[in-house]
Amino acid sequence: MSDLDYLTNGSYNATFDTGGMAITPEEEDNASCRFCESEYDGHESNHECPEKTRWERVRRHDIECGATIDPGIHEVGAKLLFADRDHGMSPFFAIVSEFDRCLQDTYEDENGAQISQGDDIGTFEAAGDTWELNHDEEKVKYWQGSIATRDGDSGDAYYEYNIGVVATDAVGRKRVNFQFRPSLPNATHAESGDSIQSLPDDLPEGIRVQIDSANVSRDQLIDVLKALVDAMGVQPYYFAREHLHEWSRVYNYALYVRAKRDIVEDQVVSQSGLLERMATFASQRQGRGEYVWDNEEVFGHRHAVAMNPTGLEKMLPDQRVGKLLKSYLKKNASESSRPGDPTTEPKIEVQFSTKYSDESSIPWDAADSFDVDDLHRELDEYLLTALDWAGMPTVADTETYVDDAYWSVSESDRDINLFPDPLHELREVEEGLALHHFAADDVAPSERSVVRALADGGQMHYEDLADESETSESAVYRALDTFGDVLQSANGVVDFADEFMREKFEDLFGTLADAAEWVQDGVESIHEGDDLLAGDSALAQWARRYGASVTEGRNDLDIELNTGTYSDHEIQQVLRAGYVASKRTGQHYGEKFLNATVGFSHREKGHVEGPAAIVRGTTVAFWRGAGLEALG
Repeated sequence: MSDLDYLTNGSYNATFDTGGMAITPEEEDNASCRFCESEYDGHESNHECPEKTRWERVRRHDIECGATIDPGIHEVGAKLLFADRDHGMSPFFAIVSEFDRCLQDTYEDENGAQISQGDDIGTFEAAGDTWELNHDEEKVKYWQGSIATRDGDSGDAYYEYNIGVVATDAVGRKRVNFQFRPSLPNATHAESGDSIQSLPDDLPEGIRVQIDSANVSRDQLIDVLKALVDAMGVQPYYFAREHLHEWSRVYNYALYVRAKRDIVEDQVVSQSGLLERMATFASQRQGRGEYVWDNEEVFGHRHAVAMNPTGLEKMLPDQRVGKLLKSYLKKNASESSRPGDPTTEPKIEVQFSTKYSDESSIPWDAADSFDVDDLHRELDEYLLTALDWAGMPTVADTETYVDDAYWSVSESDRDINLFPDPLHELREVEEGLALHHFAADDVAPSERSVVRALADGGQMHYEDLADESETSESAVYRALDTFGDVLQSANGVVDFADEFMREKFEDLFGTLADAAEWVQDGVESIHEGDDLLAGDSALAQWARRYGASVTEGRNDLDIELNTGTYSDHEIQQVLRAGYVASKRTGQHYGEKFLNATVGFSHREKGHVEGPAAIVRGTTVAFWRGAGLEALG
């Protein structure tokens, strides 16, 4: 059962497929772009618009991250084909002839498979561990398969063999399961005589080995396989890496880190945590995905967001496979788990999702196309970037991350990119649109009244909107024109472009007696400063976006965010965006931003003032909730 299937069983399951979510067939005929105002046929996502691209695409700027935390490999699933012209099917027949050494006492299960309760193998060494056959979980067995035997081979169908092995450490969760099957061309079904459609007709003679592993690195899997067959008395050379066929594929791959439970609950699985924000963001944009959670046994037992490459590319560039990002505790987790046991802390894991990928597997090794090395890098990059978006360090911080039996908190300086948080940055853009419009001199009060009525009452026909706003139909049309990048209309029904924009305006109106005056004051305060924010510099754009007043000192900046109230995560992202903007304006402004004093309104603590950046060792982290008491 997949993680998503597991989570769906008795738990909440929210799926989203936004490839055509907002426009009915009747509306498509009359749809026009809210960015360039030109009409288009079909769905908005297929409309090519430079203005739309400008606002909706994340500005891609790689972050120079240096040494970053090294995730551990949790799972690898692969179907390997070993073939050599000189050996033919000899490797398979060697396994057949020596398999009895894996058996002593056997019994037949309900499916007819012969299950072993002992062996003549004992233990063997491989990949730095001592291994034994996994009888405890009945992973040593054989059964009659469905592939008809060749002329001259005994029996009607070839048998297939399963040999599971487990490391003999105290934990016992480092394991590999091997299934051995024949490989031959033009394979037919033993009963029907029909060609087996799942196997290519030109399959070479050899042996197929399906591998499912836990807590074993990909590079060590073949070493464990060769050591196992050697212990059985089979020639390891049959399974040499040079005999791997190009059809060898990977269908499962997962990387993880383990982090402290209170941090994960606050920053990853809470209502305002990473997974919730990712699901909300993705469900409002083109793509397909799923958000599931299971809190029945304990809060945070399993939470997961899966997305296909279309949805992922709204957040990261060049995504080739679908991914499942999840946070989970071990099975049978409980609030009273033993203190000090690392398995009481959750894993944050990213997994190759075949359900949300165009392909069900990836080549094990392909020089000129996407293969498992590229897959590892893509998963690695996604996991590290997700940790950064969650406000967690991307370095080996033992105050955040926890060693377990198979993974240690360590880091390496490898070729990897982190990307800005689009969950926040695209909302920055949308929020900037709202502030821009309300601060504009040419926005009439009647137009603001239309938007206010729409924020209060939700979508409505333009005639009803005119009545509700106590204006006129012409005022509604003017508001649609003025707020064309915030509002949309189809078949006479007016609504906000998306739910976030509606909530932002609702918040503006609900918090302030006169939102326009408040925003205007914030924007005007920018222009009352010196030339630092003049023109259209990146820092000026950032300041306008948040209505921030910025005063430049000799070696630092004094920043006051005049608009809005912020949570821990939001203020961190605001300051991170400000730092990026200051560096784009000029390197010396970036240095001044690191020394900045910032004041803002916190949702729980009221007004807070203190340093924008906190230096921890060699790592610069912008304001975090942990520093709230020190700042406030």
